[in-house]
Amino acid sequence: MDVYACKSAVRLRVLHGALVFCVSAILVAAGCATTQTKPQSDAAAVQLRYTRYGIPHVKAADFRGAGIGLGYAVTRENLCVMAEWFLTVRGERSKFLGADNRYRSLFLIFDDGWATNFESDVFYRYFMSDDRLTVLNEALSDEARDLVAGYADGYNRSLAEFGDAQPKECAGEPWVRPISSDDILRRVYEYTLLAGVTPMLGNIANGLAPKNAQTKVTSAPNSAYHAYRDGASPASNAYAFGRKASANGRGVLLGNPHFPWFGAARRYVAHLTVGEDFNVFGAIGLGFPAVTIGFNNDLAWSQTYSTDQRFAIYALDVDPGDKRSVIIDGKSVPLEAKPVSVEMSSGDTRKVTLYESPFGIMLNSKKFPWTGSKAYALAAINRDNFRTLDQYLAIGRAGTVAAMKSAVEQHQGLQFSNIVAADRQGDTLFANFSVAIDIDDAKLERCVAGDAGREFLAEYDIFMLSGAKSACSPTVSQDQIQPGVIPTQRKPFLFRDDYVLQSNDSHWIVNADPSSYLGGFDRAIGEEGTQRGERLRAGLVMVKDRLSGEDGLPGKGFSPEALRKIFYQSRSYMAEAMVDDIVARCVIKTAAQSSMAAEVDLTKACSVLAGWDRRMQPDSVGALLFIEFMRALPQKKRTPYLPLEALWDVPFDASKPLTTATGVSRHPAIMQALADAVFKMKNNGFALDAPLKDYVYVEVDGERLGGSGGPYNLHMYRVDMTPGVGYVGVPRGGDTFIHATTFDEDGPVSKIVLGKSQATDPSSPYFLDQLPLYLKGEWFDAPFSEADIAADPAYKLIVIDPS
Repeated sequence: MDVYACKSAVRLRVLHGALVFCVSAILVAAGCATTQTKPQSDAAAVQLRYTRYGIPHVKAADFRGAGIGLGYAVTRENLCVMAEWFLTVRGERSKFLGADNRYRSLFLIFDDGWATNFESDVFYRYFMSDDRLTVLNEALSDEARDLVAGYADGYNRSLAEFGDAQPKECAGEPWVRPISSDDILRRVYEYTLLAGVTPMLGNIANGLAPKNAQTKVTSAPNSAYHAYRDGASPASNAYAFGRKASANGRGVLLGNPHFPWFGAARRYVAHLTVGEDFNVFGAIGLGFPAVTIGFNNDLAWSQTYSTDQRFAIYALDVDPGDKRSVIIDGKSVPLEAKPVSVEMSSGDTRKVTLYESPFGIMLNSKKFPWTGSKAYALAAINRDNFRTLDQYLAIGRAGTVAAMKSAVEQHQGLQFSNIVAADRQGDTLFANFSVAIDIDDAKLERCVAGDAGREFLAEYDIFMLSGAKSACSPTVSQDQIQPGVIPTQRKPFLFRDDYVLQSNDSHWIVNADPSSYLGGFDRAIGEEGTQRGERLRAGLVMVKDRLSGEDGLPGKGFSPEALRKIFYQSRSYMAEAMVDDIVARCVIKTAAQSSMAAEVDLTKACSVLAGWDRRMQPDSVGALLFIEFMRALPQKKRTPYLPLEALWDVPFDASKPLTTATGVSRHPAIMQALADAVFKMKNNGFALDAPLKDYVYVEVDGERLGGSGGPYNLHMYRVDMTPGVGYVGVPRGGDTFIHATTFDEDGPVSKIVLGKSQATDPSSPYFLDQLPLYLKGEWFDAPFSEADIAADPAYKLIVIDPS
């Protein structure tokens, strides 16, 4: 069946195993005759209403029905990516895609972003065991279990409807097959493990013995839909404005999460209405059955990746007489062997043995080698976090920022996120109640693994602790929701009626008012008294200029429309902080040596930077040169961009955190980075004085569209470079689901756009239809009320019998 065909009414019966279902569809599309018909009278029927850009509005009497409608809709546009990811979490990539082939993932930060299929299978077969899924299923509420079961049902209905007309990217592949509720449970659990466990995938999967430690990589992924083909570091912006800062006296929220644009981690927009008390619009991950970022009738929220330590690495002494034992508290402690079997494409089975220590699972890799004297274990507390799905259902029900705080406090199921929210009453909330490992500052000081551990913390912002004493284990106490997790009583939150901003820095500063600074929390939650990243400082400049009326826009308060315009101004805070000093340095030094030992004339580059408008818009001349300069500048390895302390003319001062660091020092790395940028651009044939759109663009339906924003910007747009051509093609990551939401007397008023659009299937009309909107800065009104949904010009209805 072609669901995009122009039909006034279609009734379809599909037999799939023992499952018989009916779908009634009324498709109203451009050029088609509009047919007014009523939905089925059966109150249990699932109504799937589509509006512009393929957004499904699922209305059901219960959560099983909501899952059916959502699973059906998502699968229609994303079958191949979803089928492959279910293959991944089942641990069957080696069987169908070859053990030595590999794929790229955003989250594999300790594997350089790549994993072989065999490593992946070992990891997922171990962590997604039947026993583990049973524990997860029993921990879920009845509503969550019904949602999971319904989603699997909806996926299978959609798969059956494709028949032999599957998307060509995966048509006829044996791994495209029906799924069970367990597959959705695996996806839910995988979403939880993304922070603190999955980053170590290859380091875990290599097992103990050298014969198990390596799998030869023979090729990269060979098709466009392979999971996470292009990665990007996690980041996000979330800004909430209260009654004292909004244009209408109500809450206003800007949600701007940064996720990859490929694979199952990409965002999909849906609207779920369940019964009388659950009505949520927002973004989800493919295969995950709940809205994670969005709004309801009275509350809007977003998330940012938090600075919590969600795991610790323990350095262990190996027993000299037994490589499979470690020394803890002066005694030899045997490790627990965990055999794992993976089926190969030949039909044979390859086996490895993983090992568990009292601190956690053992690692073995070049980064964390298991030698005759030293070894490393991973203590990852999200392994026992089975609350994620119910956490998001509770968030969806919250109607005020106070209720939101209660929801995240009660479940403490957020696996890696801060929450930022604004409500109808004009109150705002910042809360970091996400999972964090309970290693207080005193224990960190006692247990850090010497100089190596201190260096690891400074460089990577990760705890490496000594495993010589059991007392260095995460603290366990009665007030914890699960053993080893910092209780919410010791975590930061803030209510404000003006604003809170979050851009992946820690909790310390979310508002410019010094009396609002949040201090005295453990280092495991985040740094205090340290330099903030460029996106937070850019946001604070944005607030100051908007509230003083100095940003060139009418009025002084925040509204969704004002946020859209400010967003696409694409101001570069780092340029405003640095470029004047760089240009001044050029008067003294007109040439510099690049890191390749080439002498580079900087005269023209300095002239270009002097004339640049300090924005990253398509017509901005000098923007690409500055981006390349920033790429070449030494920085700390963390999400908020932080040039090294020695590069600032006015160094950071914790007593003046928002006015320092500024300017650029006379450090030789400054001019060397500019020389590297010039060398790179000239080597690729890029004109130093060309506008950004000449080398950063996407072609959609024959139209070349220049992209604004950049990798060091509030408006984040990341594209891999094609040598000699530019940063062309669909971005690999950055802005995903953007929503700017406020409220009127009737409900939410939201402007939205989804970066790459709803579909991964190139044959879908929703494949790239929102991308031009995003690039041009054209957000659209989100239909939320029943009247707005029905009035949408692209409205079409599918009624599904859930029986």
